[in-house]
Amino acid sequence: MTSRFRRNRGAALLATLVPVLLIAGAATLSGVEDGARVAHRIEDERTRRALAHAKEALVHYAVTDRNRPGELPCPDLDGDGRLRLNVDFGGGGNVPCATLRGWLPFHTLGAGALRDGAGERLWYAVSDPHHSGHSTPLDSEVAGRLRVGDAEDVVAVLIAPGAPVDEGQAQARAAGESAPDARLLASAFLEGANAGADPARYAGRRRPRQGENDRVLPLERGELMTLVERRVLGEVAEVLLAFHREHGSFPWLSPLGDPGAAPLPAAVGTRNGRLAFQRAGGRVESDALRARWRLDDLRKPGGGVYVPWAWGSVERAALRAGDHLFRQGPGPSGLPECRFAHAAAVDCRASETRTGACRGDAGVEIRRSYRLRVRGVQVGHTAPDESHRRRRAVSVHRPVAPGLLSATHRVHLSIEDLALSGPRAGDRCGRGSLKLTGSGKGYVEVSEIRHPLVLDSELPAWFVDEGWHGLTYAAYARPLAPSAAPGPCVPEVDCLTLEGVHPGAGAPAVVVIAGAALPGQDRRNWSAGAYFEQENVLPGDDRFTARAPPGEFNDQIRVLVPPP
Repeated sequence: MTSRFRRNRGAALLATLVPVLLIAGAATLSGVEDGARVAHRIEDERTRRALAHAKEALVHYAVTDRNRPGELPCPDLDGDGRLRLNVDFGGGGNVPCATLRGWLPFHTLGAGALRDGAGERLWYAVSDPHHSGHSTPLDSEVAGRLRVGDAEDVVAVLIAPGAPVDEGQAQARAAGESAPDARLLASAFLEGANAGADPARYAGRRRPRQGENDRVLPLERGELMTLVERRVLGEVAEVLLAFHREHGSFPWLSPLGDPGAAPLPAAVGTRNGRLAFQRAGGRVESDALRARWRLDDLRKPGGGVYVPWAWGSVERAALRAGDHLFRQGPGPSGLPECRFAHAAAVDCRASETRTGACRGDAGVEIRRSYRLRVRGVQVGHTAPDESHRRRRAVSVHRPVAPGLLSATHRVHLSIEDLALSGPRAGDRCGRGSLKLTGSGKGYVEVSEIRHPLVLDSELPAWFVDEGWHGLTYAAYARPLAPSAAPGPCVPEVDCLTLEGVHPGAGAPAVVVIAGAALPGQDRRNWSAGAYFEQENVLPGDDRFTARAPPGEFNDQIRVLVPPP
C-alpha cells in the first residue's frame, strides 16, 4: 500500500469522524448546560418556597398575636433564629428592636431553619410602627413605612441573599461568623439598596442580575390587615354571642360618632352602633341606682349572731333591710356610682336627701349616704331591659327568694347621716355598719346600673387600646334587642337586609369593620362616610352591603346567628 493511498484513506476517515466528534462534543456541552439550568431552577424553586413559607409564618404571627393583632416580630440581630431580651430587642420605648433589618427570627416564628437555594439564612426588615413593642396604636389605619422599588405601604420585606457575588463578599461573610451582627454585615449578604444605609428602602427586583442576586418578597399592609380585620371581626362576634348566650339578648350599643371618647356609654334603644365598654375597676355612673338588701339570721362561723353596730338616727332595721332608689350621689358627677372589678366584685356608693331628726332636732334636712360592697363567687346578674340604661343588675340571691349566704361572700354595708341645714348643719347625725363574712340568710341586689362590656374580662383590651373600636360597629334586628321576651327575627320581615348576596338574604345581627381609607375618604374628622361604604354608611335603616366592586368597597362584614 503506497503512502499516498494511506494519506487519502486517512483523510477520508478524518472527514467522516469530524462531524461525529463535533456532534458528540455538542451533545456533551448541551448536557452540561442543561444540568446547570436544572440546578439553577432547583435553587430558584427552593428560594421561592423559603420566601413564601417565611411570609406565611409572619402573617400567622401577626394575625394571632394576643396583645396587639397585626404586630410583627423584631429582626434577629445575631442570627440564632431567636428573639432575646437585651439582645434583639430592649424593654420599653418606641423603638425596642436592636435593628429594623436583620435575619429572619425563624425559631420565634416556629417556621424551622429556613434557608434559600444557596443555603443562606433569610434576611428580614420590618416597618417601624408595626414591630413588637412599639407604643403607636396599631390598626388598619397605620401605613407601612417600607418601600420596595416603586411600591409603598409595605410592612415587611423578606430577602434571600443567595451565594456571594464576589470574593470580597465571601470573605466578609466568613469573617462575620465568629460574632454575627446584622447591623455590620448587611453588605456581606445583600447588595445595592438592600444593604444601604436606609433600612426603609429596598430594591424591587425578584430576579438576580450581574453582581446583585438578592431575591426580595414584600408583605404589603393590605395583605396583612385584611386578615387581621377578620380576626377582629371574629373576636367581636364571639363577645356579642357570649352576651346573648348569657342574657338572651344583645346589649344596647353606643351611637356612632367620634370614637375618641372612652369609655363609650351605652344608650337605651341603640342597636346600631359601637360596643359600649369600660375598663375593669372603672366607675359606672347611672341615672339612677337601686340598692336593696335583706340580711337576717347572720350567724358567725363559730356560733353566735352578728349584731349590727349603730347609733343615733341610723337604726338596726335600716342596716338589716333596705330598698332605696338614689338619683344623686357623692361622686364628682353628682350621680350614684359603682365600681366593678368583675361581676363578683361590686363597690357602690349613693346618697339621698331626706327630712328627719338630728340629735333631738326634728325637721332637719339630712343627706343619708350609703356604701355597699359585695365580694363573692356566687354573684348573679340579669340582662338589661328597654326601660333602663343598665348593663346588668348584680345580686347575691334574688330578693324574691332569699337564700343562704355562704362564707364565700363578703358583704359590707355602711350608712351615715349628715345634717345639711339648721343649727346642726355639718353635724354627723348618726352612722352604722354591718359586715357579713360568715353564713346567714338574705339577699343583696344592686340594679339599674348602666354597665357596659368590661375590657380584659369580656372584651379584649387591645380592641380599644389599638383603636379597633373606632373602625368597628355592630347592628342587630329589633327582636333581638333587650326586652322582656327577646326572640328570633323573620327574614324579609324584621331581620337585617344584606345586599351583595343572594336576593332576600337576611341576618339577625352583623359586625362591620372598615378597611384602610379609600380614595376620597378623609378621616381627619370622623363621619360614617369617611370609613364605611354603600349601605354600611347608614346602619339605622337595617340595610347593609356585604359585597361590592373592589376599589369602591373594602368593608368586611360578619353575620351573627345566635342559637335558638
